Amino acid sequence: MFNRFLNRVPMPKSLQRQFMLALSGQAVLIVAGALIAVYGMYFSSDTTKRLAEERLVHLQGTQDLVAHALFIERGAYNLLTADSYDRVRAGYLEILKKIDSLDAIVLCLGHAENNLKVLDLYQASQLLRNTVHIVAQLRLNILNTPGDFSGPANRQETLRHFHTGLELQVESLTAATHDLSVRFTEDYQDGIRQLTFKSARDQRRVLAFLAGSVLFAWLFSRYFLGRHVVMRLRRISECLKMDETGAVPQTVPVEGEDEISHMARAVNRFLDERRLLAEAQHSLREREETLRAIIDAAPAAIIDLDLDGNIHSIWNQAAEKMFGWSALEVMGRPFPVLAEGLEEFGNLQEQIKKGLSLNGHEACRKKRDGTIVDYSIHAAPLYDPEGRVSGNIGVLVDITDRKLLDGRLQQKNADLERSNAELEDFAYIVSHDLKEPLRSIHSFSSFLLEDHRENLNSEGISHLDIVRQSAKRMEALLDDLLTYSRVGRVEMAKQPTDLSRVVSGVLDDLRTLLAEKNASVLVAKDMPKVICDHVRIGEVFRNLVENAVKYNDHEKKHIEVGWLPDKKSGKGVPVFYVRDNGIGIREKYLDTVFKIFKRLHGREEYGGGTGSGLTITRKIVERHRGRIWIESEFGRGSTFYFTLGPDS
Repeated sequence: MFNRFLNRVPMPKSLQRQFMLALSGQAVLIVAGALIAVYGMYFSSDTTKRLAEERLVHLQGTQDLVAHALFIERGAYNLLTADSYDRVRAGYLEILKKIDSLDAIVLCLGHAENNLKVLDLYQASQLLRNTVHIVAQLRLNILNTPGDFSGPANRQETLRHFHTGLELQVESLTAATHDLSVRFTEDYQDGIRQLTFKSARDQRRVLAFLAGSVLFAWLFSRYFLGRHVVMRLRRISECLKMDETGAVPQTVPVEGEDEISHMARAVNRFLDERRLLAEAQHSLREREETLRAIIDAAPAAIIDLDLDGNIHSIWNQAAEKMFGWSALEVMGRPFPVLAEGLEEFGNLQEQIKKGLSLNGHEACRKKRDGTIVDYSIHAAPLYDPEGRVSGNIGVLVDITDRKLLDGRLQQKNADLERSNAELEDFAYIVSHDLKEPLRSIHSFSSFLLEDHRENLNSEGISHLDIVRQSAKRMEALLDDLLTYSRVGRVEMAKQPTDLSRVVSGVLDDLRTLLAEKNASVLVAKDMPKVICDHVRIGEVFRNLVENAVKYNDHEKKHIEVGWLPDKKSGKGVPVFYVRDNGIGIREKYLDTVFKIFKRLHGREEYGGGTGSGLTITRKIVERHRGRIWIESEFGRGSTFYFTLGPDS
């Protein structure tokens, strides 16, 4: 309940102010208890003093009453024995003064103590006053009128009578005074007892208040220091201990806006950062393990060097296999592999410090077993967090087999080039030298048919005609072969060329053929300008357009000449095409049509021919470092695409 009450009390945001508030509360309680104790002691002392003074006055009054009563008794006796008028008169007046004083004292005691004893005393005083007055009057009368009373016997009797009355009244007054004195003494004792009781009660109250103040201060301190401060600090400590032991720490509860709350928020941020750091470290370890596995499984040798050129931490299995040294043998030792093949790079250590970077540099070295290994080096500098070069990492690719294959390939290429040159020379020589005998055969067979037809029978005429046609076909084949060999032998006369003008010139040459075959050609606008041999490229367009007209059995033949953006080729160069609505080509024959002297139809079908046109076309395109291919749908037409290489 006390905690719930304190939880509802608004507390300052600052812990320092809360401490000041707690100390102020305790100080207020202590000061209040001290003030109450001082006040109780002062009140008790003052009350005792006033009661003592009051009772002392009362006692003094009663003593004065007794003294006045005794004086009155003596004065009355003197009054009875006085023998002159003056002495009686003086004694009477003296007694009256004492009686007045006695009345004043009685009146004072009556105001201070309103009880029956004071009333009795007052009545006794008045009775004594009357008696003294009567005695004095009688005594004066006796002295003034001596008579029957002047006799000794009567005079003594009268005096005894008055003396006895006065003694009785004085005794009555003295008894009343004594009773009042006893009464005042008892009242004084009762007052002292009550004051002592009240003082003890006040002391108990003060002690109870002080005990309550101490208890309240203890409870407040226990709540404030125990629950509000120590417990919150203990929670923070427990969370930090849990974090140190590796357990998952809970979030520190944040209460209020004091310094401990700020500390709790800071600890929560610290714990969050620790968790994030732990997760990052765990992720980093996983990545390091993954990277280590990748490096170990990599087919290429991977190593890293420090600034002194020593193997630092990476020497994977491929490096062990490539050079024959294990990681334990080379770790922390100078790297002897790179330096031997890189004399042109100077001192290895200086190059590493300068940020050595290599990309595909080739070197060779003897392995541990004495064999030679060729490798290419790809190296890059490593940097520390401050951006300074801290080392170098390199990837060494074993190219020993590739070097052997490259050597063999170069040899084969050289052999192939020599063989191609010899074949081209042979084809040129054969095609050139055979044309003369073929022309003679054709000429003489024609002369025989013209001049000696009447001497020949029908069979002879038929044979001569076959010889002449065969010679003519052989001559056409030799012309095509000569053209094909000339394409490979003659240098390309490349120059900037407007393909629109080239295509226009080709179509002008084929105007008669196009008109006879009812063929229409649609040429794309703004054909690009390229660098090429315009004569040879003109032959390419001529051959493709002639084929589009030739292998087309539609009444109206439609041909389209155009070009596509460079994305079609995938090499950043434009793609040109010739599209027709002809007979098309089956997919299995798309490569066959480019073979020399290879026809897909009979010798005389679709206008005949040698079957070398597309072969020559491909040769021209390849001489321009381009390529040619076909997309065709049998029965619906074909599209011939070609490029002219990156330098076009």
